[in-house]
Amino acid sequence: MAAGIVLFAINTFGGTVLTEILGHGALDVRLVVTRAGYGPKSHLMPHAIADRHGLPWTTDEAGGQALESHVAALAPDAILVGGYHRRIPRSLFETAAAGAANLHPSLLPAYRGATPVEWCIANGETETGLTLHRLEQGFDTGDILWQGRVAIGADDTAGDVLERITTSLVPAGVAAFAERVAIGNFRGVPQDPNLASWQAKRSEGDAVLDLRWDAAKVHCRVRAMAPWPLASVMLDGMVRRVARSRLISQPSQPTLPATLVSVAEGGERAMVACGDGRLVELIDLDPPIGNRP
Repeated sequence: MAAGIVLFAINTFGGTVLTEILGHGALDVRLVVTRAGYGPKSHLMPHAIADRHGLPWTTDEAGGQALESHVAALAPDAILVGGYHRRIPRSLFETAAAGAANLHPSLLPAYRGATPVEWCIANGETETGLTLHRLEQGFDTGDILWQGRVAIGADDTAGDVLERITTSLVPAGVAAFAERVAIGNFRGVPQDPNLASWQAKRSEGDAVLDLRWDAAKVHCRVRAMAPWPLASVMLDGMVRRVARSRLISQPSQPTLPATLVSVAEGGERAMVACGDGRLVELIDLDPPIGNRP
């Protein structure tokens, strides 16, 4: 008999998690807790996938009594969080008989928090991954049940890396969850608090480039903010959004730091000198959007 589960998931990452769960005959999705998504990728969102498979779903928020009563009435064997925007209270996840787990896109205990992929790239990391951990009241603090790793390339954006995690690691992460449900054991390896790091959720201000930074930091920040919200930079007194960048070797001629060196391709590319004197090419610049970042 298939184990009954409740899935908390939003966005296309959560949609992939749901799709993988549906491929496991040992798991029976009794409810998807999500929010409706719109736009060009809405068909990949959990609610759309649930509709196609005749699964019940709700947009009731975690933390509300209505959802807690609903989940308790379903008496799930397990709960999985696969990308969700709110903390799941203990009173809710303890309704699962076998246990509850979360798929977090970092190599815990490093990069706890809401936007780990972005901060991994912003900080110049060369590797990240996906962690299945036991759900507890703390944010991303529970026992590690499984981990997988992916490389971060020198020019990879946050979108590139999240896509790599989603396509190459989510299947194994869901399989590891299914195994834990089957044996009824959600005890794993405790996280080492000495290795833990926490990053706040990305803010609008985090997307603003400061050309006084060294070139590597500017390049990493551009990559971290793509494809959304995109980094912004002040060039010739106007704010521009930038989708990509490229590190250039040390200039042959001395260049003043934090200056615009050249503009090309009708303004869609610009060469800037950063605080360490190295050049960064800003690529796919949007039209000017005003005079404030």
